[in-house]
Amino acid sequence: MRRWIPIAMLLLCVPLDVLAQRADEPPISPDRPDFCNGADIVPPGMLQVESGVSYTAGSGDHDVGVGELNLRVPLSRNVEVAVQLGSYMWDVADSEAESGFSDGAVGCKIRLFDGFPTASGRSPRLALVMLTSLPTGSHAFRSPRMQPQVTFAADMDLSPGAS
Repeated sequence: MRRWIPIAMLLLCVPLDVLAQRADEPPISPDRPDFCNGADIVPPGMLQVESGVSYTAGSGDHDVGVGELNLRVPLSRNVEVAVQLGSYMWDVADSEAESGFSDGAVGCKIRLFDGFPTASGRSPRLALVMLTSLPTGSHAFRSPRMQPQVTFAADMDLSPGAS
């Protein structure tokens, strides 16, 4: 029964936002927690909700994270804020298991350079991403203090059909 829980949670996280996207809107550029962050900002007037499931396995243990909810809200054409809610985690190591919520986080992204058209596509887009975790998780997964981070993000289209 327990093996079906991650599969059921994965099905709940199917990206339905793609079905709701209009043809005249720019494509989404997700910033999933613990994955690559791009330099794109959510367009003004929109809200972007991202979620997912992660699974990692090593020698004698495995971890499952469900939720990974990331809410991105633009404040202007060049600034957005992000609120990341803690994921529900299962950590199984040898014969011991722990579960609970991981820490949440808040932050912002500032577009530094939006690129410009070139003969081969567009020049790089650059942004600064500032984020800090908040010690809000369950005891087994909570950090003792906030953990701030600053990331420099860069995106560049390789050709009109790829990025």
